[in-house]
Amino acid sequence: MRSGPDLDKLKKRACVNLMKFHNAKCKVLNTGQGNLQYQYRLEDEGIESSPEENDFGVLVGEKLDMSPQCMLAAQKASHFLG
Repeated sequence: MRSGPDLDKLKKRACVNLMKFHNAKCKVLNTGQGNLQYQYRLEDEGIESSPEENDFGVLVGEKLDMSPQCMLAAQKASHFLG
């Protein structure tokens, strides 16, 4: 497992700004071809990996394309059309 110094800085910055940092809400989205997909951790807790992530209502996959979003929209349209 890897502990990125940037991840630890995020946690410290949250504490300085009197904010709570929820480790359980953090996910890793590995991108790019040939990515080694390391296991990251924040302090002593591992961070879950995710094949796609929803950010601001937009679903983005590992390839940073919009295909997961398009598939979801097509499924919804098919459902409404019957």
